[in-house]
Amino acid sequence: MNQKFLFKTRKGIALLGFIFVTLIGIPLTIFFLQQQQTYQQRASGGCISNDVIYCGATTKAAIINAMRNGDSLGRRDINDIYNSYGITEDGINSGDTVPGRIYRDGRITIGTDQVVARDATTAGRNQMPGSTRCGPLWCRPPSLAFYPQYDYGIAFVHVENGVFKWAVMTGCGNPAFGAPTVTPSLTPTNTLTPTLTPTLTPTISLTSTPTDTPTATPTDTPTSTPTDVPTSTPTEVPTATPTTGIGTPTPTIVIPTSTPRPTTQVQNSPTPTTVIVVQPTIAPTGPSNILIGFGAISVMLTVVGGLIFLLL
Repeated sequence: MNQKFLFKTRKGIALLGFIFVTLIGIPLTIFFLQQQQTYQQRASGGCISNDVIYCGATTKAAIINAMRNGDSLGRRDINDIYNSYGITEDGINSGDTVPGRIYRDGRITIGTDQVVARDATTAGRNQMPGSTRCGPLWCRPPSLAFYPQYDYGIAFVHVENGVFKWAVMTGCGNPAFGAPTVTPSLTPTNTLTPTLTPTLTPTISLTSTPTDTPTATPTDTPTSTPTDVPTSTPTEVPTATPTTGIGTPTPTIVIPTSTPRPTTQVQNSPTPTTVIVVQPTIAPTGPSNILIGFGAISVMLTVVGGLIFLLL
């Protein structure tokens, strides 16, 4: 009797232990799995109603597709929202839009460290703590918008002629803005260098045509033979000396047939090419490993309890 009672008692205790471990182990396992899923969502930027593109878009093609067709929640206002901030499909798809980062301290960079703007703000759909209205969305600084464990977020950064214009975060599709570190230059890209060619000055030459004056012919007076009268000496009429006059000058003007015009040469200034290198980032995995460890311990406790019950 005592052995049977002892056997029944041990078996009853094992059964109670198994039930206890099962009731505690299974809920704990479910809880830790849920926490792991939540952690992974936060690590990837999360999927919340504040996202302009629900769950974000990690490629240019995905952003353009959301602008044309809406996001996974069926929201089709994304194109209008972007256009109100000057963000277009051509701008997204252009070579001026490159991968970069938006840091918690307000820096916006191309790649990992080339700062193109400061004092960043990100815009979302919902009014969140510390946000202010900015067009159709609500804006607030990254120090309030980012999860505490993250120092930066990945984004597509648009820069024209070295001047920052806007950015779109890949994790949520929210646009971002900031104060450019480089101001637009007013110096034109093309420099005009005039080339001067001397013009020809017309030369005026004067020519004269002489006019002849007719020469006077002298007339001889006949000699008479006087009677008893002394012979008179005839007088000669002096011969007039012909003179030559100068006529009125007739000008002749020589004008060149064509006048060369100045020509202008345009020298194009070379445009520098920027090569961007983007280094991949690795999300922290510390909390994830801890959650998986707790889940594994819960499963092990459940299995051990079952084995004890079977053995007893």
